[in-house]
Amino acid sequence: MLLPGNESVEAVKAELDARLRQHGAHMVALGHDDEQGRAFILFATASGQVRMLVPMPRPSDWPDPSTHSWLTRRECPSDWNRWSVHQRVDWVRAELTQAIATRWRSILAIVSAKLDWIALGMSTLEREFLPDVVLPGGRTFGESRPNERTAAPSLAPAAFSAPPALPASPAPEQEWAPSTALVVRR
Repeated sequence: MLLPGNESVEAVKAELDARLRQHGAHMVALGHDDEQGRAFILFATASGQVRMLVPMPRPSDWPDPSTHSWLTRRECPSDWNRWSVHQRVDWVRAELTQAIATRWRSILAIVSAKLDWIALGMSTLEREFLPDVVLPGGRTFGESRPNERTAAPSLAPAAFSAPPALPASPAPEQEWAPSTALVVRR
């Protein structure tokens, strides 16, 4: 699969693998399941394991090239009905490939940004990847909270008084020292 600039999805996965290892991950697995329609990113560090499952486009999300009707799940070009089956197959394949490539580039960008944030001491692995941290029972934190959306506190403004948005600054004698589990290897 080619991305803009002729960069393959495999090259993006290799770059993601290298970034994770550069930041201290000692076990990395990256993959893509077409049937389930998801990508997985697994890695382990000294402080724990992370398992990210990212929804990916599936072939069934695109129109069936064998039909003449362009009124399908995705928008088709206006001349879809005039194309041969071979042209439709090529179009669907190119669209699917580009959608998958876009997802992998997005995964690389967000994971890299989180790793850089951790390496700068601005955050921790647990804070950045909390929903994806694997708990002792093998489930992730996010999987252990099935009603996460309903259990989460509302972000709607409070009726009369709201707590301050920023915490009070630490006293001068206190020293702020973040804890990070990932290290930068050079």
